[in-house]
Amino acid sequence: IRVTDNGRPSPKSATVPVKIRVTDVNDNDPVFTQSVYRTDALESSANNSILLTVAATDADLGANGRVRYYIVNDTYNTFHIDDPNGGVVVLRGVGLDHEKDSQLSFVVEARDGGVPARSNLASVVVNVLDVNDNNPVFTKSNYPATVEENLAPGQALVTVNATEKDASVITYSITSGNAGGLFRIDAATGLVSTNATLDRERADVYTLSLTAADDDLPPRIGRTTVVIRVLDQNDNVPKFSFSSYRASILEDASIGFVLQVNGLSAFDDDIDENARLAYRLESTGNVGNVFRINSTTAAILTSGLLDRETQSSYLLTVTVSDFGSPSLSSSVNLSVVVADVNDHTPQFVQSSYSASIKEDVFGGYTVEIVSTTDDDIGLNGVVSYSIASGDAGKFRISPSSGVVSTIGSLDYESVKSYNMTIMAKDSGSYPGARSSTTQLSVAIEDVNDNKPIFTRSIYSTTLPENRAIGSTIATVSASDLDFGLNGRVRFNKTGGDQFEQFSVNPTTGVVSLDRSLDYETTTSYRLNVVAYDEGVPAQTATAE
Repeated sequence: IRVTDNGRPSPKSATVPVKIRVTDVNDNDPVFTQSVYRTDALESSANNSILLTVAATDADLGANGRVRYYIVNDTYNTFHIDDPNGGVVVLRGVGLDHEKDSQLSFVVEARDGGVPARSNLASVVVNVLDVNDNNPVFTKSNYPATVEENLAPGQALVTVNATEKDASVITYSITSGNAGGLFRIDAATGLVSTNATLDRERADVYTLSLTAADDDLPPRIGRTTVVIRVLDQNDNVPKFSFSSYRASILEDASIGFVLQVNGLSAFDDDIDENARLAYRLESTGNVGNVFRINSTTAAILTSGLLDRETQSSYLLTVTVSDFGSPSLSSSVNLSVVVADVNDHTPQFVQSSYSASIKEDVFGGYTVEIVSTTDDDIGLNGVVSYSIASGDAGKFRISPSSGVVSTIGSLDYESVKSYNMTIMAKDSGSYPGARSSTTQLSVAIEDVNDNKPIFTRSIYSTTLPENRAIGSTIATVSASDLDFGLNGRVRFNKTGGDQFEQFSVNPTTGVVSLDRSLDYETTTSYRLNVVAYDEGVPAQTATAE
């Protein structure tokens, strides 16, 4: 409140503050931010972990506006609420179970501290999400099955079945006992069937280990076994130990070289002449007749010279026949891979490479990608790259991809270009590794990374007040280490000349007097002069 007298010529006044205090009454209910709170929670949620937070506000003050939270009707006795903070947690030792209750709901109360207290209610709905915590279980611990030998593939043997309490899709697979891939299982139905023609003389019992996996990651597994008994027929023909064979040979092998073929032999359950065997090599697949076979031992030998670049593999057919009447026979495929000899040097796609980069590029910036071709294969054709010289510790190359990138900071003002020698070396070991080189020239481009530097931070001079207009009163000077426009310096006046009495030549830095001086009005001036380059964006410096 202000009071003023009527004095003349200048009235006098005084003020005094008046405080009016309004006392709160508890006349507002707490108000929840939502009428219904919903959240999803995994059934594996840890005890005392916060599932959600409810919140309410009260417009009153003090205890009247201080809200506390309570659970009103948790019939599941599963949850607890943090009284002052509203965080809803799962009680220790209780936990959630999707298979028991997939959705839980209860009511929370927000109550203020007034007397009498005022309150409000809100609903909480918790959707309990399933966690894969049950293993698939087969209906039997093992399944028996029988099948006659020599039947066509695809014979149905037995259908296995597994169930799981979780809502999961079951996938069946054979994990062991299926040597040679003689059996298969339908991943969806569990039907086990033959995948090849069976021979009881080779094996009369097969024990397959099966799994049922659900669709979780990682999956949960159930296990069982299937025991398959092969019923006999009278069909003793010569049999090879394996259904197919593989061998490799270096392309520089000499004539008469014996291939190392693991287990290339046949057996016959008959006796005497019916069991005496002879081997032959079919003409099909033996391109150029470069291979021959010993009819007694089944040894495969070279009968001609090999060249991987002309023929990289052969699919030979070996036939074994007994001396019975009529003669019985069987054949097997022998896949021969002609192994590469390292006789080609890596060749760069370009005889030389060039690139240009700005001096402020970040570490790891890709400068260039070099690449090569190598007519060899395998390790002989696997090329690794390295920088032989010229990188000055500023560049590196990926051994596998040929990507050349920066590893250190660059400075155009120090080094304007780099000339590197890049080496490409294959991984051959026989008869030895081969390599070649190329040149990579990298030009460094200037960026505007240097500020102009004044020769002095403060220029001072003394003038008579009658100094002629247009006369030079000082010259400021600055230099810039950058190149081109980035290093071209200009000057400008930025402050301190309230009456526009001075000017600065933007090119020379000459400070001139534009208007007359008056010592009685102003005895000193502090002009702010900025030096800026013509880079984009420009760099600046200031002097007085």
